[in-house]
Amino acid sequence: MSALDALLGIDPNEPLDALAGRLVDSDHQLVESLRARRISIGLSVLEVAARMGISEADARTIETRGGDLAGLRRYALSVGVHVEHVVTVVIEEPHEGDVEP
Repeated sequence: MSALDALLGIDPNEPLDALAGRLVDSDHQLVESLRARRISIGLSVLEVAARMGISEADARTIETRGGDLAGLRRYALSVGVHVEHVVTVVIEEPHEGDVEP
């Protein structure tokens, strides 16, 4: 367990904490894949922003922090890729109260 995990009360051996970590990692991988695609086709952040109808700063934010699903879909469209969402059950029945609203 890292010092940050300990500070935040995250236990990677707990199923929900482990799942939360996997979800964050998946988000980061998605954003990095979109950014890599932009670079591979030779587009600047400004060009992607123009295709999306948003500011360059907002496009940079998507590349660094991610975004909501609608924004990520628009980004994917602007770089010509399809993003699939897959739902995989990894915890059969999370206990009530384990997940914050």
